[in-house]
Amino acid sequence: MNQPEIAAVLAQIDDLKTLDVERLQSLSGLCSLESLSENSVLYRENEKTSDVYYLISGLVEARVRIPSRDSEDCIRTHKPGRLFGETAFLDSGRRGTTSVVRERSLVLRIQGTALSSLCHQDAVIGSVMYRWLGRFAAEHSRDATIELRNSLGNF
Repeated sequence: MNQPEIAAVLAQIDDLKTLDVERLQSLSGLCSLESLSENSVLYRENEKTSDVYYLISGLVEARVRIPSRDSEDCIRTHKPGRLFGETAFLDSGRRGTTSVVRERSLVLRIQGTALSSLCHQDAVIGSVMYRWLGRFAAEHSRDATIELRNSLGNF
């Protein structure tokens, strides 16, 4: 897809609808649409990457290593309309999970380093993007708390 088509996709995302056409086009220059097959890995736990992903279709799992079992367990399944990968972008830290495609998926990848620069150059884009990223970070934190509470209740 070319930039105008990606800008049209961005314009359909509720959190980004306040951005004007010019800003959506600037943001689209940092994005790529990727069609991914089952079992594709977007990033691995402990990697130092900062790209952010928006799931358009399909399912993507967030998995964590369980050292005592020498395996990975799914802790969250991302469904269409969900943003993920935001924590490593927000805190410039390492990935806390491995992100694996569970079924054929279409994702919008936003280049983290370029996004950070654009947010610093344009306060309007920065405000909208950090609010969007922060909202999903808060949702993921809340979901994790509920999951932890539920799992501890089983003991």
